[in-house]
Amino acid sequence: MKIILFGLRRSGTTLAFEIFRRCQGLRCYYEPMHPNLVAGNGASCLETDRKGAYSEYKLLGGDLFEYHEGFGAPRYDVAEEMVANNLTPRHLRYLDFLFASADNVLLQPVRLNYQIHQLRNRYPDARFIWVLRRPEGFINSVLSYRKDLLEYRDAGLAGNYAISRYKRNPLFRLMRGWRAFDNPWSQIAAANLIVTSRPYFHGLHDEPAWVKLAALWYDHYLFVTRFIKENPGSGNIFFYDKACTSPSYLMSIMDSVGMRTAENTFDGLIDTNVVKMHTQSRIDIADTERMLQERIAAAGIDLDLSYRFTMD
Repeated sequence: MKIILFGLRRSGTTLAFEIFRRCQGLRCYYEPMHPNLVAGNGASCLETDRKGAYSEYKLLGGDLFEYHEGFGAPRYDVAEEMVANNLTPRHLRYLDFLFASADNVLLQPVRLNYQIHQLRNRYPDARFIWVLRRPEGFINSVLSYRKDLLEYRDAGLAGNYAISRYKRNPLFRLMRGWRAFDNPWSQIAAANLIVTSRPYFHGLHDEPAWVKLAALWYDHYLFVTRFIKENPGSGNIFFYDKACTSPSYLMSIMDSVGMRTAENTFDGLIDTNVVKMHTQSRIDIADTERMLQERIAAAGIDLDLSYRFTMD
């Protein structure tokens, strides 16, 4: 069995990975295309892996060094990968190698949300698990790292690819802020690209960055729900908000993909205090959501929110 776990960053994909990882007989590979997985600037992920997230790769031995093809975080912006939207033969050869390493394999690739059609064509028998979080939760998670994004409006800078060469320039980073291009900022780059490239989101250029994040969430939602409808039976939805509160829901998810788990498999996995902290809303996005939904409807696009309503 092949499983591909994906979703917007800051939507609970790491939690979902750890949940599936507790299933016996399922080998799980975290961020398989991380450019520093086996080598790079400084120590590799395998060498600095304090939490053991990459431990499964050690089972592959020296073959990993032959097949590994780095592609994804943190070398490229999210927006770049949305534009490129293609996997090379070397990437696919590497994924073939990982899937062939065990009978049941789960991959959690980084930033391949807009490339799932290519993955579907390559692996027609794979099961796609989409981690879906409420938009306010997704936005709030990004804001937990960058609170100033509540008012920050210069998101256009983050979406400019030409600026990437300056990211490591100390003077430039000092002028823009030392954390100006940390991971959450790459989400702003992606959000700015959506606002620029989607006609129904034009006019949002001067809105605060968090409004553009909401547009990114809706664009992602439209893209994936279409994929699920076009490929019935190949996709499951992992509702982050349910997963944080209902062990029985987690058991049902495992049953839906044919993985057997003991009754107490997920005990102690979720820290309720952390969940509470990351679900406290700093903003009211209701008006923004209505505006985005109206823009999508005016463009003649059918927005089916039935998936989201089943989160309750």
